[in-house]
Amino acid sequence: MIFKTSVGSWDGQTGDLTRTAGEWWFIGDNGDKPTGTWYEQNPEGPPVPQPPTVTVPTSARVGGSFTITVKSSTDLTSADIKIGGKDKTLKVGNNTFNVADFTPSETTLEVSGSVTNAAGTTPVTGSIKVGASSPTPEGDWNELRMYQVMVSSFQDGDPSCGYGTGYGPGPHNGDLRGVINALDYIKDLGCNAVWMTPIFQSNGTSQLDSTGYFCNDYFSIDYRFGGESVFKELVEKAHEKGMYVILDGVFGHHSGV
Repeated sequence: MIFKTSVGSWDGQTGDLTRTAGEWWFIGDNGDKPTGTWYEQNPEGPPVPQPPTVTVPTSARVGGSFTITVKSSTDLTSADIKIGGKDKTLKVGNNTFNVADFTPSETTLEVSGSVTNAAGTTPVTGSIKVGASSPTPEGDWNELRMYQVMVSSFQDGDPSCGYGTGYGPGPHNGDLRGVINALDYIKDLGCNAVWMTPIFQSNGTSQLDSTGYFCNDYFSIDYRFGGESVFKELVEKAHEKGMYVILDGVFGHHSGV
């Protein structure tokens, strides 16, 4: 087993290691001929567990849906909340609820409760304003300030999907959830439109497929980017922020349609 380094003329550190499973750690100095010690586990100890984090949206549309996101490095021991007075239980990841399950009209849904893991408890509070429809995007269509996103190389908002391969530096696990998570940041830059590289369905798993420029179905959203439901949520949330969403369709080359 040879480990390379970019330091000086050192050609690597070879270890005669034998193990059927598990991991090895090596800590040494940064000289031309580093020396150090091999460990069978991280000598600095495991990462310190943190209490969960919870993101509650501030708005939703009548007849639409909303998502409460829970992040936790360990299993949850409890995650009971109330939404509009109704009992709900959250899980790690994205928890999507239909507005119609709580109210048929414009109102405000109050969210309360807490989420707990082995590291601690996080209070969950928030108010979700339910509006009649998505607001009209701001500004004239020919006065756009566009932020372009190559989806597979952008943020990984949902670890359950993504290509994991692409051109240039990786890891290429970007998805539409990552674009949703970045909308506030993009708007704060002064942009009022998001232009994405193609997100239509591809039937392969190659680098070219991950770019979106080799699709085979222009009427479906690639499930590796999150699929139709997440795309719909992206459009709704962008419109709520007064932003346009622009799709890129490349019809001159494809993998067969």
